[in-house]
Amino acid sequence: MSQRTAQVHGVAKQAATILKGRAGIYATLAKDHGEVASLLKQAIDARSEKREQLLEKIRVELLSHSRAEEETLYTALAEQTHASADTSRRFEEHETIEELLREAMTASTRGTQTGALTALQVAIESHVVEEENELFPQAIDTLPSGHETRLNERFKELKDRQKSILESDGAGWARGSIDSSL
Repeated sequence: MSQRTAQVHGVAKQAATILKGRAGIYATLAKDHGEVASLLKQAIDARSEKREQLLEKIRVELLSHSRAEEETLYTALAEQTHASADTSRRFEEHETIEELLREAMTASTRGTQTGALTALQVAIESHVVEEENELFPQAIDTLPSGHETRLNERFKELKDRQKSILESDGAGWARGSIDSSL
């Protein structure tokens, strides 16, 4: 049920984004945002074994999303001189979110873990609101027309590659460049 519920939330968020006229990478990112939000809510409410399974899913989804987003949308925006400070802040937010995720995954008691998950949820919600309401419109205005489709294809490719790395190394964090072959 958990993965299915998350997917439904993701698709609903993706559809709402498309209805706002934001296709390509923006719709894909919104879908991921919806899925992770759903998984986090479920993890906060879950008991031990189920929570651990959800945390592992969140780790893979969140980190693969972050890395691919950094290497596609953030990098494209950072190349625009007036957007580099804003994208630097978003990289820092990703690092903070990753640290909160680590704290949640390594917490020794249920109460501590619930607190860490709640802090993670708040940080992600704030990041997503800013990203979807500020960064997406900025990118739409700044990047060349049609760029959202090319970025979307690249994002999906990098995310899939990153997911494979994260799933194969268990509890790895895979910070750094996804695509060293370029």
